[in-house]
Amino acid sequence: SSGINAEYGVTGIHGTYTLTCNDVMEVLRNNATSVLAVLETFVYDPLLNWRLKDPDSEGGAEMNARAMEVLSKVRKKLYGVDDVTDENLGVVEQVQSLIKQATSSENLCQLYTGWCAFW
Repeated sequence: SSGINAEYGVTGIHGTYTLTCNDVMEVLRNNATSVLAVLETFVYDPLLNWRLKDPDSEGGAEMNARAMEVLSKVRKKLYGVDDVTDENLGVVEQVQSLIKQATSSENLCQLYTGWCAFW
């Protein structure tokens, strides 16, 4: 939003913030197997209750399926696969796409119930 953009100074999100995001995404991609290995332990952890499951479903199979779905989304993000087009993006292109999604007024207004675009 414009309130957050102003906090990044003169360059806004197109300066140090974008460069840092590029570096972080590069590190995450270089260590994707380690990140995924850590996340996979949560899929099979019997103490973890996946709250994102369908409230009408019962049993562990549905919960595990939901966990695998979430893990698959994370895997795609780590390897730079675009959600919409399923094409592989470079680090810079992926960061630009994520920033575009994060600053989209359409997405922001869905985040906050009382969001007022005119502020």
